[in-house]
Amino acid sequence: MINDRYKSYLQDLVEMLKDKLEHSFEEVHQCPDDEKDFVKGKVYALYDTLDLIRSQAIAFDISLDELTLSNYNLEKFLYK
Repeated sequence: MINDRYKSYLQDLVEMLKDKLEHSFEEVHQCPDDEKDFVKGKVYALYDTLDLIRSQAIAFDISLDELTLSNYNLEKFLYK
């Protein structure tokens, strides 16, 4: 039972972080110029958090499918 609770928690957390990342990424194109650096910083922090979750899931042999990260292209949120 407790494992199901943790699994649901992680799945929800990942989905919420992905939603925030996608929203923040879109916000960059809509915010005033003087706020762009701040919003880009938010995008990078969310990217970094999800990348860390993905890396740790791999290290602990946790299925990326279960975390909905297996086909999620994080790199598209990086600015060049």
